[in-house]
Amino acid sequence: MTPGALHLSGKFHPWVLAALIAFAPAPPAPAGETLFVDDFGGVPGAPSPGKWTAAEGIAPVPGAPPEVFGDGNTVLKISGANNKLISLPIAFAGAVSTVSFDYYEAAGEHHSVKAGIVAGGGGDLTGGDAFLRFEMKSGRLLPVATDSVEMREDDAALYHRDELFKIVIVVNDTDEVVPRYAGSRNLQPRAAEVWISRKHQLLLVGTFSFSGSSKRPGALGFRTWNADTKAEAFIDNVRVEAGAFMPGWIENVPAVTMTSRHPGMFMSQAQLDLMWLRVNHEPGHPAGLGWSRLLQDARAGLDYEPRPLGYVEFETSGTTESEDRLRNDAQAAYAHALAWVVTGDDAHCDKAIAILDGWSATLASVGPANLPAQIQLECAWIIPPFAAAAEIIRHFDGGRAGWPRENMRRFTEMLEFFCDKAFRCARWNHNQGVSGALALLATAVFEDDPKLFALGVALWKERLADILPKDLSQAAEITRDNFHVQYSLMGLIHGAEIAWQQGVDLYGIRLDNETVPRLALGLEYFSGLFLGEIPSPALPGGATYVNAARNFSAYEMALNHYTNRNPQPVGALARFVETRLRPDGVESHFVGWSTLTHARLDTDLPEAVTFQSHPQSQAVNEGGDATFSVTVTGRPAPAYQWRLNDRDILGATDSVYAIRNARPHSAGDYTVVVSNLISSATSNAAGLTVVSQGNGASGGGGGGGAAGLWFYIPVALLLAARHVAACCRATRSRPCAAPRTDSKGGI
Repeated sequence: MTPGALHLSGKFHPWVLAALIAFAPAPPAPAGETLFVDDFGGVPGAPSPGKWTAAEGIAPVPGAPPEVFGDGNTVLKISGANNKLISLPIAFAGAVSTVSFDYYEAAGEHHSVKAGIVAGGGGDLTGGDAFLRFEMKSGRLLPVATDSVEMREDDAALYHRDELFKIVIVVNDTDEVVPRYAGSRNLQPRAAEVWISRKHQLLLVGTFSFSGSSKRPGALGFRTWNADTKAEAFIDNVRVEAGAFMPGWIENVPAVTMTSRHPGMFMSQAQLDLMWLRVNHEPGHPAGLGWSRLLQDARAGLDYEPRPLGYVEFETSGTTESEDRLRNDAQAAYAHALAWVVTGDDAHCDKAIAILDGWSATLASVGPANLPAQIQLECAWIIPPFAAAAEIIRHFDGGRAGWPRENMRRFTEMLEFFCDKAFRCARWNHNQGVSGALALLATAVFEDDPKLFALGVALWKERLADILPKDLSQAAEITRDNFHVQYSLMGLIHGAEIAWQQGVDLYGIRLDNETVPRLALGLEYFSGLFLGEIPSPALPGGATYVNAARNFSAYEMALNHYTNRNPQPVGALARFVETRLRPDGVESHFVGWSTLTHARLDTDLPEAVTFQSHPQSQAVNEGGDATFSVTVTGRPAPAYQWRLNDRDILGATDSVYAIRNARPHSAGDYTVVVSNLISSATSNAAGLTVVSQGNGASGGGGGGGAAGLWFYIPVALLLAARHVAACCRATRSRPCAAPRTDSKGGI
């Protein structure tokens, strides 16, 4: 698919203090009608003639070794030279079908076993009879081109001998795209894919296109080839079913409840409002440090110019000039979206939109074609910053940005373009797999796609134990270097944060009967490495983990969660973030500036003004003193304005108002208006009675001797001018409006 010649009002939204986590029962398996099945059970002997048209030199045998296939099981043994097994014709033609079988290869040399689909009309896997085929040879599964069937991609997946795994062939012999299937997500018309599923990994072996071929798929085949082969392999559980799916790999993706909250990628509306509040009205909060760090980044400047391209070239273990442009612009879009929230300056909003629109209107392709795995991974990395920026621009403050619908649609096409490629690397191990899962979660939130979200959650769970095993000293890639394993940690944290925003708690997953969530345990361990409290494992070139995480930016998110939302023993993580990391920056592969967005995010939350005590009525002699006071709670710290008979008293802006040398005009009803950025409340009225010697009492609202009109007109003008100036200073382009409160007076 080609994507195309491809602020703030000062109002707070309700603050959600808890999210309901709901895991629905797993849906039925996505398989359709069973077209063919053979598990080779029963008495060993020749394969059933009711299923196979040719069975030469291949016979079922008792499971070998039993620990692989189970005692009493019967499997098909393939050995020797020039032997074959071809099925009766199966209803592949004009349909969508999935073939799967278990495969085991004993250790040895010169193995060469072919498998595939024979063209309609029967025949063999040799010559013109072959529709598509691939070869299992010495630990490599290799697709092989056949006449008039084009091999589009060749990932040459590796497998391990003495390990049972599953091979899956998905065939779409129709003119329609198969959308959202759990392989490449969108299976193209007249195309087939071959996958290998082993342990925590699902790898694409090859993609075949037969749109220009007169051949049609007909039967299933297995074969040995050369006379010198020493193949000894075993096959079991051969199945052909209607529909496209991935048997053996998360067969039933557990349904989860996606709240579809927007904004809801890494922050909700209420949390974005909090970020604005803390930067602008809470001096000393860490968010201010994070804001300063973002302002130091040239990509956040209004003079930053995006540079979209029609073609982006990636490379392995490095960056090209076009790749740098893509990554920098994605990060810039996110930076300007955040800056728009903090400043309310629409110029930042316009800059973010210009970046999103520029790339979606320009990008046509990525490459090179000989690096499909790298392309898939790079596309996974680019999705979260682009999607996070777009989520804010699209939804913040009820869509105030006014992003044109057509531009939004074009951006969604670009996101789909990236996701179709990232979808594949989500089945890999380690940092690649969790980066793919993160990409699916980010895409699912922006597109409001519950099924894709559920798949991203399932993939994230698959990666957790893979990356952070029970023995954390054996964490995936821990001895490779000091940053690839952090790619994994970033993906886990960012994925958990997105899921949390949508009502699913991945942060809290516990494994192996542990009392502390596995992710919290892993972050504690690596924080100890970063601080030097745990000895660093040997790394290439004498590198160490101490102070190795300066530019990685997800740790604040995890600290906020494990400190404020669901407290866990994460003392090392807190020491690391607070003394070595804060304020964080941005590592180009992942969303950054989490000190700005998440430091202490879910603690010291705003509170509406509440009176603990009200002013009390009193009487004083003329010339005496009177004092009114109130006690209130509220966050941010409230402001006070005392009033006499519903008129503001100039300069009376403290919790205590003292009257010296009371006179008859001092008498009346006193109230105080107390307000902060989220609420306002007025105290009960307290009457002041002034007792005049020889003239009786004055008070109770008489207001005798009050200043005349000549006094109140300039005072009113001064107060109005101050109010307008304060609004302009505090919110720049925000209209001055009364804050919204909920029924309880909170945000």
